[in-house]
Amino acid sequence: MANTVLFVPNNININGLVDKGEMSIKPFKKDKLLYLLNVITEIPANNKDIELKNGFIPINATILKNILGSNYLDYIKLLLDEGIIECDNQYVVDEKSKGYRFTEQYQTSVIPTEITDFTLQKKLIANRKNKIIKRGNRNIGKTREIKTIGKKQLFAIPPYDKAYTKGVYKWYEDGGLEIDDKLANEYAEKVFKYKKADKSRWDTDHKTGRVKHPFNQNANMVRNIYRVKNGDLDPHTDDNVHRLHSVLTYSKKEIRHALSYKGESLVAIDLSNSQPYLSTILFNPEFWENKNPNLSISNLYLPITTIFPTTHKHKYFIKFLKSTSTPLLSSIPADLKEFIDAVSSGRFYEKFQKNILEKTGDKLDIQKELKPLMFMVLFTDNRFLGQKEAGYKRLFKETYPTVYNCFKLIKSAQKENLPILLQQIESYIFLKRIGLRIAKEHPNVPFWTIHDSVVTTLTHVDLVEKVAIEELEKCIGLKPSMKREYWGKGVLLREILRMNYGNMAEMLNYTGLGWYLGKIM
Repeated sequence: MANTVLFVPNNININGLVDKGEMSIKPFKKDKLLYLLNVITEIPANNKDIELKNGFIPINATILKNILGSNYLDYIKLLLDEGIIECDNQYVVDEKSKGYRFTEQYQTSVIPTEITDFTLQKKLIANRKNKIIKRGNRNIGKTREIKTIGKKQLFAIPPYDKAYTKGVYKWYEDGGLEIDDKLANEYAEKVFKYKKADKSRWDTDHKTGRVKHPFNQNANMVRNIYRVKNGDLDPHTDDNVHRLHSVLTYSKKEIRHALSYKGESLVAIDLSNSQPYLSTILFNPEFWENKNPNLSISNLYLPITTIFPTTHKHKYFIKFLKSTSTPLLSSIPADLKEFIDAVSSGRFYEKFQKNILEKTGDKLDIQKELKPLMFMVLFTDNRFLGQKEAGYKRLFKETYPTVYNCFKLIKSAQKENLPILLQQIESYIFLKRIGLRIAKEHPNVPFWTIHDSVVTTLTHVDLVEKVAIEELEKCIGLKPSMKREYWGKGVLLREILRMNYGNMAEMLNYTGLGWYLGKIM
């Protein structure tokens, strides 16, 4: 069995802790102590949806006991007494476990540390998908097998992902994806110190409104850099929206610029305003009546009865769609035509941004404010419309009444229907249509997916983009707008310069040196 790698803050005196642990804990094992230090950062790294209040990480005591043994509280007490961690002391039966976080002194960069205890490693493998370290939306009810390639111990592809084994997953496992880990780790360290020095620089979760602690973000980056370096990309689909998740989807966008494939540069081909674009298929009655040969509701995993619990509601919805005509016909409501034209051109966000400015005077940044805001506009409960905070949602309704009413009917049973539906449409097209077509027709073309984008090498970017456009247009019935993002180390170098020297990075861009760095790297 290959040794398991855990991650702990770099300034903890492990040997000193071991000495004190051996005196106070009977029996004591160093690797159990390392595991407890590791799990505080692993939980938020592997579960983007977890809500953290003041940075405290909820840890399930029952599972801790199962992994560390009946004296697990002694290990916790040791770390509390030594001032390494602190506890929120908040516990609610069946709702919330006690939360732990590192004290300010130990909120530093993390480093990889191997453990060798055979029994503990077996327990970690068996519990890799349990409540304590579950991964995002992964299928929690199914066991992930572990396979060994050489000295590397990796997740095997689970049974429910077998359809992609020979196609989409091929390039995650051939060992060709590389990372400049020295540069990536330098960036991770710089951005950690840069954000920690000023709380105004901290990122905010657009769903919860909570700030993201730089310590947890750094731990996540360091883990993902290490995993890519060691070929542990862990591709898997969840059983909710059937998206493909991997270390690539977990990784911070900037870190991807340190990636290459067998020395060749990579390019991400993104679907512009993807959620609004994909939503246009929902206005086509043939999608709902299973008459569309390229994409119908029956191609997805969301039962029609979940969206419309009664036949009457389903028929009413179809009648509503037919009363507005469809995007395939020439005569449709003006607001629907305006919406379709905007998303097809790839400029929906720019147009809605302009509309907000004209109607409210608010000038919103598209990336930082408007895109996150659209989650509120599109996916909140219908009843939220009357709330004070729903001003932009009301403006969307005023601008696109036909679109709003369609979405309203889809969310009438439960608000989650619309986002689940759109993400299932996305995963179906990008995995089963684009991915499997590339795998079948061009088996030697490497590619990876990051939800609504396809990544490939510079050599094959034209071919892959052509396939993506063709499949999207077949399925949605509307030509998409795609944009390319060229990955290169120069992006990280410019970011490092910006954090070190501020406006110096702007000067580099102005003189063209920043562009040159991107090209040569």
